[in-house]
Amino acid sequence: MRSKIELIKVKAIVVEDPDLFYLGKYSNTPKEGAIEVNRKGYYKYFNPACREYADLDYERMKGYNNGDWYMIGIIAEAEVSYKIGNYSRLEFFSSSGIWGIESDSDKDYLNELKEEELIDLKAHLEQFNVDISNFEELSKDIEIEWE
Repeated sequence: MRSKIELIKVKAIVVEDPDLFYLGKYSNTPKEGAIEVNRKGYYKYFNPACREYADLDYERMKGYNNGDWYMIGIIAEAEVSYKIGNYSRLEFFSSSGIWGIESDSDKDYLNELKEEELIDLKAHLEQFNVDISNFEELSKDIEIEWE
């Protein structure tokens, strides 16, 4: 008897201490286009990654520092059972995951990523000869679980 999918879920996982290089970096040394930061005890400057969007990127970075948004990864997981004699055993499979996503991204975009991860998970399960006949049923209308 082939392995059987018992459960499928898609999770949003918070990325601890992400590299927000695409916005810029704080520093005590100003570079061209730097914004002076008026917070005692912190870095003196925000050096934007792109001078053209310096003010927007600085506001975005402040929002991150204030906890208004954070970085996440999206991953799809499957719980798969198989028989060993009279017993069943569970194994867990996951998609590759996609990381570096802003938590306040558009819901349609997050759903696109969810679908991509489900496709990746299905291909992974096929590689291990898991019976995927119930994959569509189990993954239909699945919501992203936020951790």
